[in-house]
Amino acid sequence: MSALNPSAPLILLLLVLIAPGLGAEEALDLEHPPLCEVTVYADRAEFLFPILDLDEWRWYRKESPEDQLEYAWEVMLPADRPGFVFGIYLAKGAGALQQDGGLDELLQQTRWNAVLLVSDEAGDITPVALPKTQLSAELREGGVVLSLLGRESLDKFFQDRPTQARFNLLHPDEVFSINCLAEVIYSGTGSSPPAGQEQNNAWPDPFRP
Repeated sequence: MSALNPSAPLILLLLVLIAPGLGAEEALDLEHPPLCEVTVYADRAEFLFPILDLDEWRWYRKESPEDQLEYAWEVMLPADRPGFVFGIYLAKGAGALQQDGGLDELLQQTRWNAVLLVSDEAGDITPVALPKTQLSAELREGGVVLSLLGRESLDKFFQDRPTQARFNLLHPDEVFSINCLAEVIYSGTGSSPPAGQEQNNAWPDPFRP
């Protein structure tokens, strides 16, 4: 699992997530496995994005304008109202030359960002930076896993026990972009930890800081 560099100030969160996410009547399709998964353990929360079956990956594309956000793996928590938005992002910087390679190489070029969306009485939403958030990302057989690390972050992000999270996977070719809902699974209530993790790694229930 590799740690990520903090996001540069010019990399903005995909707040377009807010529009389809807030107040949506969309429900999980229980007849089909979800595209995305969330599992919360005692020391981390894992957000699994589906793997895109592509032969090659290109970033800093020739056709992308400078400062264009090309890729993002982003989560909105909870899914239905202003809350936390965090993820990893890749934008084309000034003078960047096109690169080709594997998804693991692309992920190493990403930067992370995390904010709390604060809504005022007028309904205006202001993002508040959360620079102490600990995030890491890795490529697994099942997909790209974004991990939120440490009890301090978990206590903050999951203090209200959200039941759903919204995922947004941005790809320069829109046909490969994904937006989906996932049920939040608290370990010990129907989900098993990854291989090598002990059962005492389960999320405390009832919740205690």
